[in-house]
Amino acid sequence: MTLHEQLLEQARHLAKRDRRRPQQGNLRRAVSTAYYALFHFLIDRASRFLVGSSGDRTPLRQLLSRAFSHADVALACKSFSGGTLPATIGRYFAGMSIPAQVQNLAETLGLAQQLRHRADYDLAASFNRNDVLSLIDDVEQRIEEWQQVETDPAARLLLVSLLIWERIRRH
Repeated sequence: MTLHEQLLEQARHLAKRDRRRPQQGNLRRAVSTAYYALFHFLIDRASRFLVGSSGDRTPLRQLLSRAFSHADVALACKSFSGGTLPATIGRYFAGMSIPAQVQNLAETLGLAQQLRHRADYDLAASFNRNDVLSLIDDVEQRIEEWQQVETDPAARLLLVSLLIWERIRRH
């Protein structure tokens, strides 16, 4: 089982752990874990795209995965979720459209990150089980939809952008 699958399973377990009155600690950890499932899924896909997926490249992929920043990933996803790219990037990809699956994945990552920040840092925030389970379902759905678009030029551009967004959006 892959890391993102384990994290999704753990998030669902935490969200359902308490039968009657879910504890905020379990719901908060479920939100955070759902975000990390999507984050790790994307950096794994990006690392495999950039380095390759053969077994002898595992150490290189693991090293590369440490270079991704949550801030760059969030900023790239914000642009891709809107369906448009800055002119500095768009000029290299004239006429390229961003498929709905890529936009939805990027939007879900942005939302999941916002919710993770609330869950981890906002002590006044309160979460309910249905909303948390809905987030987990959305993350799982976006990961499943990725297979439909993973070879699309916009999806590949997203994978590269997750790593170098700040360096390419301004040049």
